[in-house]
Amino acid sequence: MAKPNSKEAVKNLEKKLEKLLKEREEVIERLSQTSAFGDLTENAEYQQAREDKERLDQEILRLKGVLQKLKGIKTSRNLKEEIGLYSKVKAKSGKKIIEFTIVPSEEMDIPKKLFSIESPFAKAFLKKKKGDKVKFKTPGGKEREYLILEVK
Repeated sequence: MAKPNSKEAVKNLEKKLEKLLKEREEVIERLSQTSAFGDLTENAEYQQAREDKERLDQEILRLKGVLQKLKGIKTSRNLKEEIGLYSKVKAKSGKKIIEFTIVPSEEMDIPKKLFSIESPFAKAFLKKKKGDKVKFKTPGGKEREYLILEVK
């Protein structure tokens, strides 16, 4: 599997956005056609088209926001060993060592240790370097301290 990068992630999201915009045009056409069938309150096809349009509008808005953020985020390769998007991090808390990669929200996969850049945990590590200490408060309220052992 190819190593992901921010350009690839942006291209994939832009393709998805294009597809959603085309789908939205089709739904708008359906809305126009079904509105001619009479009483809109009893028109199931019209109601379904409205729901589809609302769902698409929400997803399009969300994707545009994600793309805007991704285009403004520098990858770790651009930051001279600072932790950023797609950084692979090895950190130690007490005796426990954790390894993870910081990815866009769409690529998040907790079991694979791919943590969203939007998560409070990942945000705590951003712009840090090897040897830095990171303090993080768990959802349960416990404070943990991590020592960054490695950044790739």
